[in-house]
Amino acid sequence: NKVLLLGDEKSGKTSLCKALYKYYYNNSYIPVYINGDRVKTTTITDFIKLLGKCYKEQYSSDTLEQFNQLENRRKLLIIDDFNKSKLNSKHKSLLLSRLNEIYPNIIITVNELFPVEEIVCEKSRTDDFKDYQQLEILRFAHSLRYELINKWNSLGQEKTIQPSELTHKNDTAKRVVDTIVGTNFVP
Repeated sequence: NKVLLLGDEKSGKTSLCKALYKYYYNNSYIPVYINGDRVKTTTITDFIKLLGKCYKEQYSSDTLEQFNQLENRRKLLIIDDFNKSKLNSKHKSLLLSRLNEIYPNIIITVNELFPVEEIVCEKSRTDDFKDYQQLEILRFAHSLRYELINKWNSLGQEKTIQPSELTHKNDTAKRVVDTIVGTNFVP
């Protein structure tokens, strides 16, 4: 019910949040996506106002009252890039402990440096995330990139493509992909 997802910048955290949003919406939850840079307060009252604003942006403002009356176990908070919140570590921790008491379903994404704040922070974050399943999006290494290109080029013609032709296609595609990724056109 609670997930902390770590990953590099542009590793796909936001895309995953959107896919999870759709999945949980189709499975009778009411997900609300909140961008972490919009989280600027530790009071629950202000956070609920922010939640209401985000809800109205994603759903109909006419149904906000129904959402507010809904059991919290049917709500899913998706807080993306929580590390971009303007709150300092102490106040992030305070907000998290308050949210954990109220909402049973929370998904939070942070960048790979977020755990470093724990060292600097006076209070250990282990209490804040003790109920969270902690996952990490791994980097897409060069070997996996080549494997993906190989699968793509042989798709539908696994039995007919000649190994030399496949190698030529793979090398050409790899050069193009390396150029695009290297110049930061695509993460």
